[in-house]
Amino acid sequence: MARSRLNDESPQTEQASARKGIWERMGPGLIISASFIGPGTITTATVTGSSYGYALAWAIVFSIVATIILQEMSARLGIATGQGLGEALRSTFQHPIPRVAMVVLIVAAIGIGGASYAGGDTTGTALGLSGLTGLPPKLLVVVVGLIIFGLLITGSYKVIERVLVVMVAVLASVFFLTMIVVQPDIGAILRGAFVPSIPSGALLTTIALIGTTVVPYNLFLHANLAQEKWGGLPKDRAIRDAKQDTIVSIAIGGIITLAIMITAAAAMWTKGVTAESGRTWPRSSSRSWEPRPRTSSPWACSRLG
Repeated sequence: MARSRLNDESPQTEQASARKGIWERMGPGLIISASFIGPGTITTATVTGSSYGYALAWAIVFSIVATIILQEMSARLGIATGQGLGEALRSTFQHPIPRVAMVVLIVAAIGIGGASYAGGDTTGTALGLSGLTGLPPKLLVVVVGLIIFGLLITGSYKVIERVLVVMVAVLASVFFLTMIVVQPDIGAILRGAFVPSIPSGALLTTIALIGTTVVPYNLFLHANLAQEKWGGLPKDRAIRDAKQDTIVSIAIGGIITLAIMITAAAAMWTKGVTAESGRTWPRSSSRSWEPRPRTSSPWACSRLG
C-alpha cells in the first residue's frame, strides 16, 4: 500500500518539483546579466542608438552570443572541476613565465576591471538618483556604497542573488515597455541585427558595445557562483541547469541592451537628437548613418561597466 501510494504521488511531486525548479535553476546567470548592464552599457547603448540608429544592433547580438558561450564554459569548468577559474589556471600553468603572465591576467581582469566596474556603477547610480531626487551626488555615492557594503557583509549568496534577480526583472520590464511605447521600425531593427555593418566613425562605438558585455571578470565570478549554486547536485544535472540558466539570463541581458539602443534610435536618432547634448542636428535621408558631433568618446563608456 505504501509503495502504491508513493507511486500515485510521484507524478504530482515531479510536476511540482519541475515548476519550482524553473526558478531554482536561475540565479548565477542573472547575476552576470546584472553585472554587465551597468552605466557603461546603458550610456554606450544610448549613444549608439542616438548616433547610428539601428545599424549596430548586430554588435549587441554578437556580444550576447559570445558571452553565452564564454560564460557557459566558465560555469561548466567550475562545476566539473570544483575549482574557480583562477585555481584552474594556477594548476594548469607550472612554468614560471606562464604563471607570471597568468597573474598579470588575473590582476588586470579582476583588480582593474572589478574596480572600474564598481566605481562606474556606484557613480552612475548616484548620478541617476541625483537627477531623480535632487540630492547631491557625493552624498548618494556614500549611500549607494553603504547599501552595497550591507549586501556583501551579509555573506549570503541567496540574499545577493534575489536582490539582483529583482533588479534585472525591473530593468527588463522598464526598458522593454519603453521600447514598445516609442514604436520602433521593426524592419530596420532586423536589418541592423542580421546585416553587419560599421558606419563611418562607429568603430570605437562598436568596440565599446562589445566591451561592456564581454567582460573578463565575469568569467571568474561565474565559475564560483556555479559551484555555490549547483555544487551539491550530480554533475550532469548541474551542468544542464547551469547551461539553461546562462542562455536564458544572458539573453535577457542582451534584450535589455537592445531595448535601450532601440529606444534611443526611435526616440532620438529619427528626430536628429544627440544623446550628449539633447540638441537637434540636421540630417538628410541620404546620409542616415552619419554620426552626430559628440563631445565624448564612447570608448570611455566601455570602461564603466
